[in-house]
Amino acid sequence: MRRTFSRPLATAAAALLALLAALPTPARAEIAIGESLEWLTASATRVLTGRIVAQRDVDPRATGKNADLQLLTVQVTGTLRGPASGPKVCVAVRQGGLKDAATLRQQGVELILFLGETVQATSFEGRVCNLWPLRGGDALPAIVRLDQPGKRLLAAGGFKVLGQRAAIVAAVQTAARGLPAPKAGQAAPPQRFLEVPPGTEVYRVLYGGSTCYLIVPAALFPQARPKLGR
Repeated sequence: MRRTFSRPLATAAAALLALLAALPTPARAEIAIGESLEWLTASATRVLTGRIVAQRDVDPRATGKNADLQLLTVQVTGTLRGPASGPKVCVAVRQGGLKDAATLRQQGVELILFLGETVQATSFEGRVCNLWPLRGGDALPAIVRLDQPGKRLLAAGGFKVLGQRAAIVAAVQTAARGLPAPKAGQAAPPQRFLEVPPGTEVYRVLYGGSTCYLIVPAALFPQARPKLGR
């Protein structure tokens, strides 16, 4: 996912933007930065696969914690990171919600969801809605179709743009095995910047005129750069 930044990534994002601001103007214009699938996995307290089976769209009359809130019931097909989930979970989506939720539900599309947890939870269909999606680099919720992921899932391992369900699931599982166990309310993990080799699939997606980097978790890529700039 290309340059993003969601709630659990807010601290990392602020540091990154400060670094970029310190670079000379030409360098800022040329450097391209994306989030790796490994970074999304490390930042999530749960990574699930599943299908939307019910939804409640944003209620314009709602206030407080329920304002600007779309609620989704997800039938879980797999848990790739975090504690095992029940057969169904409730996911709360803010900032306008998941625009195509109704279509995804009607078509029974299987999704991969990179989720955080919150203590400010409401409920839907008798379930606590304490899960919410990270935000991807295109500012969309990190809820991705497994049949048509587009160019949203960039793997630092091999610098591949993942487009097949089996490859996506395997990459998340591999990353999860090398990461500390997630905790609810965890801060964004330590990050690194991994330079993307020219000619790779990820480079072709990110390239904007010069060097390309992927944000990666330090736990998996300790050799990557701890920061950009001088």
